[in-house]
Amino acid sequence: MSQTEGIAAYLLPEYDEAVLTYTGLTFPDMPWAADHGAWANTFPRPVIIGGKRAGTWRRTIARQGVTLEANLFAALNAAESDALQAAVRRYSTFLEIPVTLRMI
Repeated sequence: MSQTEGIAAYLLPEYDEAVLTYTGLTFPDMPWAADHGAWANTFPRPVIIGGKRAGTWRRTIARQGVTLEANLFAALNAAESDALQAAVRRYSTFLEIPVTLRMI
């Protein structure tokens, strides 16, 4: 778990048991930005920040590393951004390959 100023961030996989199995465990959405528009590019992997669903993510694996694209509902504050960066670093350690975060 990554905690930055008490904020934890997680990159959950699609079909994660925390989302599908535990009906009492819910992740409310963070407030959407007014200019976010329609959620046209939905990927099923949730980004959880501070106990709320902040958006979704997907990855592209290449020989030189992984690009992780995050589609967030709104801009993050500094603590939330730091927590997301820490989650990306943990993911990179898990994969044993460099991971670059790209916001879309």
